[in-house]
Amino acid sequence: MALTKLNFTGQGVLPAASMPTGSVIQTLHVVMKGVQNNTTTGSYTLVSDGTDSLQLSITPTSTSSKILITSTINSHAHNGQGGGFVVIKGSSYNASNRVVSPTSFGSRTPTNIGGTWTGDGSGDVRMVMGVSSVLLDSPSTTSATTYGIYCTTRVATQGGTTINAGGAGGDTDNIDYVRTVSTFTLQEIAG
Repeated sequence: MALTKLNFTGQGVLPAASMPTGSVIQTLHVVMKGVQNNTTTGSYTLVSDGTDSLQLSITPTSTSSKILITSTINSHAHNGQGGGFVVIKGSSYNASNRVVSPTSFGSRTPTNIGGTWTGDGSGDVRMVMGVSSVLLDSPSTTSATTYGIYCTTRVATQGGTTINAGGAGGDTDNIDYVRTVSTFTLQEIAG
C-alpha cells in the first residue's frame, strides 16, 4: 500500500491506524550494563544485573500489530558448562509462554535465542560468546504485553553462566578479560 496522503489530527501526531503495513509504530529498548552470574539449574531466571533487566512491557495500538523482538546477549560458561536463553511472553517464566519453541527437543535445553557453551572440555576463562536473535510475535491484543529473556545453567559449579563478563564464576579485573553489554528491543510493527 502506497501512502499518498497524510491526515494529521490533534497535535500533529500521525495516528497509528494510518501507518502503512510494516511501519514501525513504537520502539522500546533496554541495555544491561552490569554482570549477572546465573547458577540456576533446572529452571529459568530473568536476565538482570539488579539494575536493568532484559524485560520490557509494550502496549500495541492495534490487535493486528506484530511485535519484532531483537536481542543480543554476551555471556561466558566455563569448564564444559553452558546455559540457554529463551524469550518469554509474560511477566514470569512459564514454558508454555515461549515466543517460539523448538520441536522435539527431548531432554535438550529448549531455547529460542541460543546458548553459551564452552568450546572445549576445560573451557577458556577469557572467552565471551554473543548470541543474537530476531523473533516476531502476534499478541493480538491492545493490552500491555510483557516480554523478557530468561536463562538456565546446565551445571552451577565454577560460576555457571556469567552474563556480560568472561571469567570462571566472576568478573576478573584484568586486561585479558572483557566486560560488555547485552541488549533487548521491542518494536511494534503495523499489521
